[in-house]
Amino acid sequence: MIKVLKRTLLTLSLVLFVTPSYSDMSDFNGLYVSVGAGVAGAELDGKYTDNDSNVTKAKGGGVAQAAIIDAGYNYAVDNYAFGIGVHYIPGEVTLGKSDTEKANEDLTVEGNDFYTVYAQVSVAVSEETAVYLKAGQSSIDLSYTSTASNITGTKPGDLDGSTIAIGSMSSIGNGMFIKSEAGWTEYDTLKLTDINSNSGASTGDIEADPTAVYGMISVGITF
Repeated sequence: MIKVLKRTLLTLSLVLFVTPSYSDMSDFNGLYVSVGAGVAGAELDGKYTDNDSNVTKAKGGGVAQAAIIDAGYNYAVDNYAFGIGVHYIPGEVTLGKSDTEKANEDLTVEGNDFYTVYAQVSVAVSEETAVYLKAGQSSIDLSYTSTASNITGTKPGDLDGSTIAIGSMSSIGNGMFIKSEAGWTEYDTLKLTDINSNSGASTGDIEADPTAVYGMISVGITF
């Protein structure tokens, strides 16, 4: 699924820059709020190194249905609009699970509550529809689950990252619009140190690179 969304993102970005403008952006000018639903997926690609220097490489992740809340402001200039905003995806998705040679060090990492603050540029492609490209800074809260180990060293409570997304929005009258969007986030490297078994017999470290994607459809209103 992550590969499909990445390809979709690339294809739609080409459309943004080669499609001629047909109308102004007055329908999308001003403050806006939208609420929608879709899917969010996350992937963690990394390695576990124990105190005997044994390295276990792994890739894992999960996909979940999600809601999305988006709010911002667009300033329209002829066929274009320039905006800033924030979107929030509540909920939880498994980033990855460390299944090591020693079961007492297995650990599940979960991401909770995705936030993104962004800037975007939109261009009209018909009388009622525009496409847009946006980029922003994201944050995700982290939680850890294990029945047989604990982390006595570094354990970040959140991670920051960079997001790029592209989508379309269509006016349906009375200031309301329908929006569809796909986005991709690369987070900073996740580092966990001193993962100990409850018995204290072994320790290890995890280093991994989380990636998240989402696709959504929402309904909103411009004020």
